[in-house]
Amino acid sequence: MEDFYERLAELIRRHPRVAVATVVSKDGSAPREAGARMAVLQDGSVMGTVGGGILEKRVTDDALEVLRDGRPRLARYDLRQPEDGGIGAQCGGTCEVFIEPTGSPPRLLVLGAGHVGLALARIAVRSGYEVIVADDRPEFTREATLVGAQGITTRPDDPALRDQVSERTAVTVLTRSHALDRESLLNVLDTPAFYIGMIGSRRKVEREMGSLLEAGADPALLDRVHAPIGLDIGAETPAEIAIAILAEIVAVRRTGRTPDGSLGIRR
Repeated sequence: MEDFYERLAELIRRHPRVAVATVVSKDGSAPREAGARMAVLQDGSVMGTVGGGILEKRVTDDALEVLRDGRPRLARYDLRQPEDGGIGAQCGGTCEVFIEPTGSPPRLLVLGAGHVGLALARIAVRSGYEVIVADDRPEFTREATLVGAQGITTRPDDPALRDQVSERTAVTVLTRSHALDRESLLNVLDTPAFYIGMIGSRRKVEREMGSLLEAGADPALLDRVHAPIGLDIGAETPAEIAIAILAEIVAVRRTGRTPDGSLGIRR
């Protein structure tokens, strides 16, 4: 077991998300005793075993679902043939497996620490996100630290900010000017972020997207951008806009798709 945890720690260092499946009970004949563990990566590969065969395939599928929605679950498997109500195993018993996601929390990179950016940082911190706020105005990044975020005093289009982005990161472009929004968006456009959004009216978004296309930006990458950013809830105040933005981020993270109520223009 100690060897399993050493290997798991190494997996988590190299991969952003891993699910751990633990046999917690068994009744009758089952391939592994309680305490058997298996780690499942996002590509479906595994480390360890909970018994092999159809049981392991079902546990792996359920672990991938846990990685997608971030919610742990206790799953019960009937190890009989399908005609008897089971999963197709020959053992004849039952077992329960607890599956939990591990790894770092989702990250939110807020580019621009204005009223909306700070309001978004505040509610994202309370929602369990690791929040990084980038702005070249020290007084604004200092305020970001007061709401529990990490403030980085640098231009929001600083290429070094790309190092903060992984497939567990959402990026929001909320700077103080259209030109800076455009450059900040271009800087993160080809990163592995699971979500990229830019604030602005529909007219502004159409103009900026057109400028980026004329400058040679990849249309497929621009199609990733949620702009105008957020859900269509009639938001007006910075706090309301922040709620609309975070709701869209949560929906994309949890479901893997853009909600029907999103403001973003689909080109």
